[in-house]
Amino acid sequence: MYEVQRLKHALQALAAKPEDQLRIYPDFVCKVDELALDYNDWLGVCEGLPDADLHPAALMLLRVIRARLGAMSGQANAELWTETALRDRSEWKDIRTMACKALSVLKWPLEPPPPSPDAFVPGGPA
Repeated sequence: MYEVQRLKHALQALAAKPEDQLRIYPDFVCKVDELALDYNDWLGVCEGLPDADLHPAALMLLRVIRARLGAMSGQANAELWTETALRDRSEWKDIRTMACKALSVLKWPLEPPPPSPDAFVPGGPA
């Protein structure tokens, strides 16, 4: 199922080493934001699919990751949403650890995701 595959790729991106995480997205986007947004979007889509077939323990862990990312959000936590923070802050290390655990529970490989089929293309005049 396409949607579950995209969730897997978003989770793999969260679990990847920081240097791999930063290579996933082009330089003209906020790469750290995109990591969280992709994950949140695809988890939301999969939660609404009756045939997504996500193991209950894995689904609980996926929701914990989403909640942790949400708790890191907001103006008061702006310093967490930089590339330096992604590399160095314990909050992001915790996210990577939880993402690795979720991949294991789901029996999905711990590997960098393939290039997104929703690749970013810089806009131009219409």
